[in-house]
Amino acid sequence: MTKEEYIEGKKKAGLDLHLHQGVWWEKTKFGYCKPALNYHSTDKRPSFLNSLVGYNIRVDNPKKSVGTWSPFVMDEETLKNWSLETLKSGNRKRRIKKGLKNNEVKKIENIQEYKADFARILKSTAIRNGHGHDPEFYNLDNTVWWENILKVANYTEFWCSFHEGQMSAYICLHVMENIVIYDGVKSDTDLLHTCPVDAINHAILLYLKNLGNIDEVWYGGKSNRESLDSFKESYGFKVVQIPYSIRFFGGLFTFPKFIRRNVIDK
Repeated sequence: MTKEEYIEGKKKAGLDLHLHQGVWWEKTKFGYCKPALNYHSTDKRPSFLNSLVGYNIRVDNPKKSVGTWSPFVMDEETLKNWSLETLKSGNRKRRIKKGLKNNEVKKIENIQEYKADFARILKSTAIRNGHGHDPEFYNLDNTVWWENILKVANYTEFWCSFHEGQMSAYICLHVMENIVIYDGVKSDTDLLHTCPVDAINHAILLYLKNLGNIDEVWYGGKSNRESLDSFKESYGFKVVQIPYSIRFFGGLFTFPKFIRRNVIDK
């Protein structure tokens, strides 16, 4: 989607946005905000009243940063040349082919039809991971989780895989013109053997490749799970150091570098 459509979607979702110096800013807590277009660099400031506590931004010049993010990123050149055939990992190729054989992938437009599928997958993920909300939180009679998904759907694409007509996994994708962010990746434990996430990743990357003009695709940051990091690397994602800055009191003060490790890295 275009940047304008993405911003309009966030407005429809009820997020607190304001336009200042030609940049849309999103309030994350009282007196603190960030650019509404996640991870787009800027040298602009939000309004003073909305950044009394502070704000964070991505910066192009490392000398103006207080630290770096370490996301897995696929750059424009890698995406432009991406294909199943060029992957170095034979195991990843096999799993993608298995995923495509066992699953149909599509970007769903009307998520209302799939509430029961989302509930089943979120429950399964909660049981498998053992953290976050309890599985019962995703009961169909609890409207909180579903209302959150409906809000997010205003500015997020839901890419889903289906095994024999049953949703097996889904990936949330933020498409902001030239930057794309993987947000949530969820799957049904009972259907993991069909390699649904591999099938979705294949479909997404081919879609973005054909879309063109994508500078970066972000797929989360480094984790303490070596297998998860290796999974991302097998697709061609690489850890990149992205400089960022934190500024206080409307931008009058910058977070001091000498205490960065004691605060930011936690």
